[in-house]
Amino acid sequence: MKIKNKYFFLDTFSNAFYAGSKLVFNIVVFSLLVGIFPLKDYGIYIFFATLMTQFEFIQSGFSASLERYIPIYQDKKDISNLISVVAFVYLGFGFLFSLLLFALNYFNIFKFLGDSDLSKFVYLLVCFVPLIWFFKTFSFALRAFKDFRSENLVNCFFLLIEGGLIYYAITHDFKLEEILFINLFILLFRYIMHFLIVIIRHSFNFSLVNKKLLVIGFIKVRNYSFWNFASALSGSIVNVSDKLLVSLFLGAASLPIYYGINQFIKFNTTLSSVLNSSIIPHFTKRISKSTREEFNELALKGTEYTSFVIMTISAIFILFSSFIFILVSKDYLLNYTLIFNIGMLLHILIGSRAFVAKFCKCRIDGNKLISKLSLLTSFLYPVIFIVTSTQYGLNGAILSPALSHLLILPIWIYLVFKQTDLSIHNYLKNILYIFFKLFFIFTPFYLINFLFKFDRNIIILLIELIMISIIVYSIFSKSLNKIFHSFK
Repeated sequence: MKIKNKYFFLDTFSNAFYAGSKLVFNIVVFSLLVGIFPLKDYGIYIFFATLMTQFEFIQSGFSASLERYIPIYQDKKDISNLISVVAFVYLGFGFLFSLLLFALNYFNIFKFLGDSDLSKFVYLLVCFVPLIWFFKTFSFALRAFKDFRSENLVNCFFLLIEGGLIYYAITHDFKLEEILFINLFILLFRYIMHFLIVIIRHSFNFSLVNKKLLVIGFIKVRNYSFWNFASALSGSIVNVSDKLLVSLFLGAASLPIYYGINQFIKFNTTLSSVLNSSIIPHFTKRISKSTREEFNELALKGTEYTSFVIMTISAIFILFSSFIFILVSKDYLLNYTLIFNIGMLLHILIGSRAFVAKFCKCRIDGNKLISKLSLLTSFLYPVIFIVTSTQYGLNGAILSPALSHLLILPIWIYLVFKQTDLSIHNYLKNILYIFFKLFFIFTPFYLINFLFKFDRNIIILLIELIMISIIVYSIFSKSLNKIFHSFK
């Protein structure tokens, strides 16, 4: 089966470029702030800076509906109604979030973070979150319109502005709550720019909105949205609320170390998400009409392609891990290099299922199954976190998200592959074929670096990277060309 879509890889590259830029930006900001502020104070900043994202699972259900239904809708009125429904729902959720946050602060619930005055952090979120969530709807709409390049161009532009403002703030002794204000202000105006692009390029118009049809539009997408909400809730519990658990069980001072390590470990998850981010808007129509044979053929080829990219980049990251940790945080992260490497290996195994999962979410029945399995993971995660962090401290906490996914993986593979008639044998054959080839390519370099202490010598590392690139290209070039041409 060949899917003719010349913009799919271009959009995927655009997403990858922004995700890579965002990763570098986060690493640079982390290295600057962790070297200036005390660990406990920076831990409090991280808690509130990420608190909004811990509740963004509320949005994800309807945002996925935008990505699925806008490519199907043809009438501008229907599209404007759908976007408006989602925007006003998000605005309502934003007000509820702000009200909850204000109440928690009023009753001193945040005292577990320490005795310092946290009201300024809280009031910033109370003021900004409703507006940010409302305008973020139009960012999701851009993706649904397959306008990834416009979205990412705006994102990169505002990333540069934010970086410049944060650098100015650091050099002029701004407080952490003032730096948080910069973060939220830039985020809001980035989404407002997305809003303007949707109006200008995609003919969105509030005047086309029919109040009676708003309710009908809500009813039409609520089933698909509900299961995406369930899936996003799981992702939020496992990938975002971990910071809350770390603060509660290990203290705010542990949060910068945990956050720093996971910035790198979750690079694997981010990369997987980026590689598969264009699937639903581009392929929903075709996948919903494809036969099982066509679906399975493309799912396996896509899995082979994304697994190769994820495994290769993860292996390179492991090669450079010690050098990167010294570069960004002096000696804060070096003691956790082994845990980082183990976490990356676990996420390689977990990430191999991402392409199949995205393909399944193009279909309503597949979306329901994926969401149920995600909920199962979220119920397991807090238990794994408490057990591992109690026994092994911060090391256990760092590995707990990956272990939760790994324990569910056999059940996930059995149920998803049973529903789609995918061959488990062919799937494992593709994954293990790539894994062991890369294992034998990279392992000698790992051993050399360990024995001769080359892991912090950038010249040696770059020479090794060139040698590895030549070997990988010579071994995988033919198979990758076949996979690539199957998408054209």
